Amino acid sequence: MKKQVFNILIVLVIAAVTAGALYYSQSNYGDIRLGPQQPTVSSQFHEPRLYYDFQQLIIENNLGGRVRDISKNNNHARNALVANRVEGRAGRGYQFSNSNDRLSAPDSLSLDIAGALSVSFWFKGTQATGNQMMMGKWDGTQGKISWFADISAGGGACPNQAGIDFYVSEDGGASDRVYVRECGQTYQDGNWHHFVGTFDPGRAIQMFVDGIAIGTVSGDILSVRGVYTNNLPFFVGGGYAPYQGLIDEARVYSHVLNSSEIDDLRDIQLNCNNGLDDDDDGLIDYPEDLECVSVSDESETDAGGQTCIPVRTPQDLDDVRSNLEGNYCQMNDIDLTGWNWEPIGGFYSGFVGTYDGNHKEIRNLRILQDPHTSQHLGLFGQLGSNINSEDAAYIKEVILKNVSISGGYVIGALAGGVINTVIFDTHVIGGVLQADGIAGGLIGQGGNWIINKSSVESVTITNSSIFTPLTLGGLVGAANSQNGLGEFFDHNIIMRSYAKDTFIRGGDQLGGLAGVFRGTIEESYAITNISTVTRHVGGLMGYLDNDIPSKILNTFSWGTINNEGRDPSINATGGLIGEIRIESYSSNSVVVANSYSNVSITSFFLAGGLIGKKSDDARITISNSYWDINTSGQNQSAGGEGRTTQEMTSVPRPPNTYAGWDFTEIWAQANGQYPLLQG
Repeated sequence: MKKQVFNILIVLVIAAVTAGALYYSQSNYGDIRLGPQQPTVSSQFHEPRLYYDFQQLIIENNLGGRVRDISKNNNHARNALVANRVEGRAGRGYQFSNSNDRLSAPDSLSLDIAGALSVSFWFKGTQATGNQMMMGKWDGTQGKISWFADISAGGGACPNQAGIDFYVSEDGGASDRVYVRECGQTYQDGNWHHFVGTFDPGRAIQMFVDGIAIGTVSGDILSVRGVYTNNLPFFVGGGYAPYQGLIDEARVYSHVLNSSEIDDLRDIQLNCNNGLDDDDDGLIDYPEDLECVSVSDESETDAGGQTCIPVRTPQDLDDVRSNLEGNYCQMNDIDLTGWNWEPIGGFYSGFVGTYDGNHKEIRNLRILQDPHTSQHLGLFGQLGSNINSEDAAYIKEVILKNVSISGGYVIGALAGGVINTVIFDTHVIGGVLQADGIAGGLIGQGGNWIINKSSVESVTITNSSIFTPLTLGGLVGAANSQNGLGEFFDHNIIMRSYAKDTFIRGGDQLGGLAGVFRGTIEESYAITNISTVTRHVGGLMGYLDNDIPSKILNTFSWGTINNEGRDPSINATGGLIGEIRIESYSSNSVVVANSYSNVSITSFFLAGGLIGKKSDDARITISNSYWDINTSGQNQSAGGEGRTTQEMTSVPRPPNTYAGWDFTEIWAQANGQYPLLQG
């Protein structure tokens, strides 16, 4: 079944990329959903007026921006902080601690619901005293109550007892109002609970927690025939009083949810056979899709009820090599201090199982091997099989911190060689990789892989001599077109991923994201410092060709490149890409679109602000892509258009800059700043 799932996934992703049909939801690093934009929970659902899944953040400054409303009504919540987006009930949630943390969306027609009303959200907290408003449309202003869900300190129907409420007013005050309250119970017990409040004007008001109707109604429901529409913002995690805890999957509807819909909302993240990607991990949901189990659920079974092998200690991790087809779940952080790690799997016997890191850390990975003879070095020596293309690997939610690898050829913190593999939500933070051959911050080399929502930060990648021919990349060393056995690959895909604050020092083919690349990169970026004396050096990638159809869409590079090479015949340095080459034996094309470079370039010979060098061939298309003339110090490029810093950072934007870019779903820009990807 695993092989079938992987093959289906690959076909779907490649088809979607080719057709331009992928929808990307927002996240710290990005996640993909295959199919139409934001599927509803079930076919009978009305569209919500507002829906925050907290995966989506519209970046507006260095600290944060707005939580995206994915209901299509654009009720984006302001005052969002990146630091407050934490592990939630389903993917990401939002942490509230005080009044400064509350989120608010401006008043709008779609939020002025005068009739039937339903609200749904997950909540988790421990503070059970004091008034705490979880969600609603009231800030405490007298005469302006619309509705709210809160934890009440006491009073009304529950004198001297805390409780949980759902409150609706028709006149904005306390005369024509009705509420349902559960006395003596706040559910602030440190566990996730699902809240639903429904209001049927003049007929019924109900409150459900974890699918069970609770509470006592106060007020005359027959006389309350509507909801007061005020001009106040909509609030999450505050309003008239701050909430202390986490909230996830917040929705507002203009109809009364029925029992089936409430059950679907509770079970949406546990549905593993609906042909959708409900859990946002980039995979169609099947029983083998481990994300159907909450990342906080440390049971030793996967979502299909199959036993997964728990990994708790360094020895457990080392034992993975004894069963390369296993289904593994990491249960806690692991410190490898004192181990000289032997990589798991090799060229002819790669890991072809599933490893779910559960966002737990693996710290202090150390590998010290002979720089002339060793190869395929990393936590895994090889992911996927070079022998059988149906033997696939799936790696998710692995966090590697403080990595140190010194050796020979094909090195990556996660894996040296990677074939037929999906890598999702996996991150490398801090470390040094020193190689005598191909190396990347996440993976060394390979093909037929997908890297989604993954990153490398604060890693140095280097070799002993900058004169040695070498291929180094911040995320990927080399994306190949065939394996060592002469079999050809048909895709390499990087989506919503990045390499940040890396230092790369070496010889030929150096790139902030990839040293050598062929395939598709979308909504990804690199911030790097590169030093060399040879050729093929780029802020995003060093070398790009058409062995595989290649698309570089919605990307950017920042940083510095210092190339002191003295041979003009081989120099190819570019702010985004060092060289684009068309191979005569291939009919495939290369497309670069909606990308920019803000890289300072020091080069002894001619360099390009965006592209250093390219083949003179019609199969190369470069459109709506720019470089900063002032930052780069370059007035020329083999492709793209040069702009001044003022032109690239001004909002409103000049009509000839960022033409055709999507500043609604993909990019965000504040005046005086360069565009950033929303994620």
